[in-house]
Amino acid sequence: MGLKFAPKLGTALVAGGSLGAGGTLAYNNTVPKNIQDALEREGIPFIRSISDEGAKNRAYKAVYVDNKGDIKTTINEINGQSTKENSFSQISTWCDGQLDSSYSWSYLKNNKEKIIKYCADQVPRTVEGRLQRIQDQKWIKDETSGADEAYKTIFAVYRYDQTFLAQINKDQSKSYSSSTTSQEGFSLLKTWCEKQLLSEVEIVKDDNLYSYVFWWCKPIGYKTTVQDKINHDYPNWIQAEEQDWETIKGLWQHTKDVFSLVDSNAFNSADGTTIQKDKYKEWCGATLKKNLYDDGIYKKDYLVAKSVCVEAKVQKILGIHKNVRDAIANKDSSS
Repeated sequence: MGLKFAPKLGTALVAGGSLGAGGTLAYNNTVPKNIQDALEREGIPFIRSISDEGAKNRAYKAVYVDNKGDIKTTINEINGQSTKENSFSQISTWCDGQLDSSYSWSYLKNNKEKIIKYCADQVPRTVEGRLQRIQDQKWIKDETSGADEAYKTIFAVYRYDQTFLAQINKDQSKSYSSSTTSQEGFSLLKTWCEKQLLSEVEIVKDDNLYSYVFWWCKPIGYKTTVQDKINHDYPNWIQAEEQDWETIKGLWQHTKDVFSLVDSNAFNSADGTTIQKDKYKEWCGATLKKNLYDDGIYKKDYLVAKSVCVEAKVQKILGIHKNVRDAIANKDSSS
């Protein structure tokens, strides 16, 4: 609104008039002192005004995420090798320079769109950008190694979830199911994640999408083996020791789902009494090293391993506590 008075003051100067003390004050109060002042008069807030340093940095990272395809044409320090981690400070520096520039109508006219695009405190354009503003994020797609294995592991674990299947199968001519192998299914998950992260926030119809992306497209927090997942899910889980295997054999020799898995030759047997203790030791040693995405490993082998391969004093009280977590918590308090 202040700008509309500027032409009248300008006309007085052209006509040879004098501003005088009052005119000088009016001029200074009307013409913006810099580019930021001019844009703030239009109601545009800026990232650099965010008081929390972490939130401010995340906002600049979100700007990079939303604009990494074209921002390098404006900010020379950003190039094809740049990442959000090494670019956000360069965006901040560029914005400071632009916003602190003395006001010039022509300069603002030529650069306004870019300044608002990269420096304004606004809702991010993409799903990835929005999630970045909430919390610093790492995505499987950005991993320099092991990305396919991470997608395979997530597919192996989540393929039994109907919501997961419904989401990744959406708009697909071929539907995947819980019986689909990770080797076959991981590429669909990978494509789904990359597509959703690029989705425009304004066209997201279901806010649950943000949770789905968070669950299925981030590094899972552990590596890919059965042992890795057990240690992640049960931090105090301890593998059985040499003296435990005779006891373990006795605990499971009448549970067919277990002894027939430990020794496939006993599948048609009524019990597993003839299976030697070393079979349990060997099976656990081999299974704990297997990848979750290997055929047939998750769920069954994983579920058996977390109970059959844990220290014997935990196994002894599984019948009382019903689950591994509670048994681990109570292993030293049980007689």
